[in-house]
Amino acid sequence: MPWDEQLLSLRPTNAMHPLGAGSRVPLFNGRHLLDALADGLTSLWLPRVEAPAAVAGLLRAAAHARAALGLCLGSDAQAATDWRHQARPGALLQAVLDGLADLDDPPPLCLHVEAPPVEGAGSPQADSVQAHLAACLGAGFTSFGVDLGACPEPERPALAARLLEPALDLELGWSARLPAEGGTREARVEHVVRQHQALRAAGLSPDLVLLPGPDELGDEAWYLAAGVTERLAPCGVAWRSAGRKLKAPPAQVGVRALLGDVRLARTGLADPDKLEALAYLDGLEYLEALGARGSSQRVADFLGRQH
Repeated sequence: MPWDEQLLSLRPTNAMHPLGAGSRVPLFNGRHLLDALADGLTSLWLPRVEAPAAVAGLLRAAAHARAALGLCLGSDAQAATDWRHQARPGALLQAVLDGLADLDDPPPLCLHVEAPPVEGAGSPQADSVQAHLAACLGAGFTSFGVDLGACPEPERPALAARLLEPALDLELGWSARLPAEGGTREARVEHVVRQHQALRAAGLSPDLVLLPGPDELGDEAWYLAAGVTERLAPCGVAWRSAGRKLKAPPAQVGVRALLGDVRLARTGLADPDKLEALAYLDGLEYLEALGARGSSQRVADFLGRQH
């Protein structure tokens, strides 16, 4: 699919500087991809990747499936103070550029960064995460995620506003990881809704709330996602897992993104060719299961309507 100048002109300004004026890389706002895929009831896949070879395989899979894709930088296992030094946004962007070099039909994509939990708006962790998110913005990232679960509930809006300020100014897509506590299904939903309402009252409207998926909650994840979606639309739900059987959630559940996948965390695999091949096969399987085949055209059509 051709990415003409009009569509490429809709790339975020922060992405254009590292890409260069002559770049043809279709790196778009994560919010735009979510909105485009909502038209076709397709979930956006945002796998977390740690090795350049995996990036190449995923991009090739998306190109062959003609599917939109996100790539995620971040790790649940890292503390906030360590994450800034270990996560390398420039390296992920370079892996994308290298992976797209041999593709005649590059897929539309976004680069997402998932920040670790921060204990409070005034904590040293907040300083570290804020600085690294700013570095990701400068490196061309177009989607941002903040984890508010470790922060006292009254401080969560202030923390989100502090961490996301530059991204919000550019109207880039963002997600908030919110705790879903409670002894019943209804209590879990109410807990998430209350936190979301506090964000909205502070002028913050996330595109996604990141909730436990089937691997964490089992079938309860489906009920939680459906209940939250009904109360928070147009804000959608993101999962970290789709379950062992990789069954795509139906549209009414409202899972607009699958953020992460354990099978791609193969950093111990020494052979880059094998890692790329496995990522390619995983990519085709996930994109097919999420109904993403052919979604590149829906992104192009959506962006064309925005021009």
